[in-house]
Amino acid sequence: MCLLVPLVRGSCLPDAIPPGQRQNLVNANGETYPVGFMIANWAASYAANILGATLVEEILGYNTTANLDNVAAGAVASYYGVAGCRTFNDLTDRGCMSGVTYYHVGLETWLGYPADWTIIQNTYTSMAPKDLGSMGYTGPEWPRSLHGLPGFHEHPWLRFSGRNRLWLPGNFH
Repeated sequence: MCLLVPLVRGSCLPDAIPPGQRQNLVNANGETYPVGFMIANWAASYAANILGATLVEEILGYNTTANLDNVAAGAVASYYGVAGCRTFNDLTDRGCMSGVTYYHVGLETWLGYPADWTIIQNTYTSMAPKDLGSMGYTGPEWPRSLHGLPGFHEHPWLRFSGRNRLWLPGNFH
């Protein structure tokens, strides 16, 4: 299956803030960069993040970027990416503690790895992403006939949710 991400010239919304009037984030050191969206390697992540970026651009008036050239290999990698880790897909060295993140939002990221999430929260406290809650989808809607099968409710892989991650420090203006 292939997901084509359209490159749109122009705006999607009728009252969109024009590209020339959009601004970047500015940190306490005066460094500027667009709002970064962390995309993971599944179609819903592409769709949710591209939609989110479009809304941030056209309604809030910020420039955006996404990691289309290096998507996160999975949910845990996206946690590390939003935490500012430069090599978020590298299992042996995630490249953390750089002091700044260029990916601030990760939409449609499953909260199915609580041990990894806790490690990030406890190890990288100043850069750790925040859980913004669910987009409303809490997992597959299995036919009721499957619910009665032995062991159905014992498999954690049958339960996941579309969660959203955000990291924006307080000193942006």
